[in-house]
Amino acid sequence: NPERANVQLSPDGKRISWLAPKDNVMNVWVAPVDKLDQAKPVTTDTKRPVRQYYWAFDGKHLLYIQDAAGDENWHIFRTTADGGEVTDITPYKGARAVVYNVSDKKPKTLVIGINDRDPKMSDVYSLDIATGKRTLIYENKENMAHFSVDPNQELRLAGKLEPNGKSPSTTVNAQNAV
Repeated sequence: NPERANVQLSPDGKRISWLAPKDNVMNVWVAPVDKLDQAKPVTTDTKRPVRQYYWAFDGKHLLYIQDAAGDENWHIFRTTADGGEVTDITPYKGARAVVYNVSDKKPKTLVIGINDRDPKMSDVYSLDIATGKRTLIYENKENMAHFSVDPNQELRLAGKLEPNGKSPSTTVNAQNAV
């Protein structure tokens, strides 16, 4: 484990965060930007390292991705910047969630993909960070594999895999695929 990795500044510029070991497992730590000696872990995973996390632009939350025992069914978890309760905001058994967009233009929502309807392909949703309520943006019946979302959290592009499983060299507009 590195001493520190994935250092990020909070959206308000008052805190700094990073991944570092807690009891030999990588977790998210937060400190005031001018008092690094006051750092404390805001996640306390004991079995699986946290490898990816995001500051939410709502000024309250950190989000991180975690799976269970290496099953690669990633879920998105929410905690507060001061280390409050951890909540799985994508608690769909056997499904994998991916973050497509975190934006300062829509600080209370994320755009995510989740494959709970069809395990082979993700549908795209807007997800309320505070409640976990999701709103469908794009039902993926065309087997799109990649999505691009703009800062306004508008779905702009989607791409399919070739039949051999490789990424194509071109991308199609998701709005035209509906």
